[in-house]
Amino acid sequence: MKILCKIVFLILLLCFNYTAFSQEVFFPEDSVQVVNFRLIDAKTSEPVGLAHLLNYSRGIGSISDMLGYVTIRVGVGDSIRISAIGYYSRGLYSWGQYKKDSLFYTIKLLPKVYELQPVTISRFTTYDRFLRQVASLRLMPTKEELLQLRVETYLSNAIKRMDLKTLPQTSGGIIFGQDWYSRQKEKLKEYLQKEKERNVVEQKYNPGIVQELTGLSGNELYDFLGYLNFDEEFLKNSSDYEIRRAILAKYNLYKKKKE
Repeated sequence: MKILCKIVFLILLLCFNYTAFSQEVFFPEDSVQVVNFRLIDAKTSEPVGLAHLLNYSRGIGSISDMLGYVTIRVGVGDSIRISAIGYYSRGLYSWGQYKKDSLFYTIKLLPKVYELQPVTISRFTTYDRFLRQVASLRLMPTKEELLQLRVETYLSNAIKRMDLKTLPQTSGGIIFGQDWYSRQKEKLKEYLQKEKERNVVEQKYNPGIVQELTGLSGNELYDFLGYLNFDEEFLKNSSDYEIRRAILAKYNLYKKKKE
């Protein structure tokens, strides 16, 4: 009986050690890293903003900014799902190819193709009827209008979740009335204008372009980006060629300074 108990104890001990060894070798805890991604349109290479990244393996998620950049914790063996309005969802599986020391990993999302309704050609009896029909047509919203609608929806949902009991009553003035809403609209308009200008600059000047021109990476790339320190007006008013020429000129000075 004692021999049987010893055998069972040894078997359980071996199973426990094997499980611990497997977890340590194949899925070590220190393999979890904070990884940077950038989501772009597969056809136009434009950034995909407000996309959702879900790491199903760890139960965490993140949302990309207006330039498509997003950061999330990723470990070996994790499954990630990416979804965005107007794009097909995409899955990623990590086998250790994503590293935290990389600047960012570009992920391309395929836009969805929506089927258009058939076009009906009809004859109008009068010009006034033609004008009424044209005025009643529903046009597809532009990219800026879609972005504004999404931000307004977000603000509206955020206001609904607020505890309005702590806010001043409407009889106390126009602090939280139509005047407040107008100010929020103006702030939103300014924000969208700044995002539009930032997007134009980002297409001409970003870490990816600097890395492509100089071959720098990691901390050295960030050090050189700080050395560039371009003026915002210069970036907005200069062409792609002028910015790239300025980058190469400063890179030559940077190399001489390092030497």
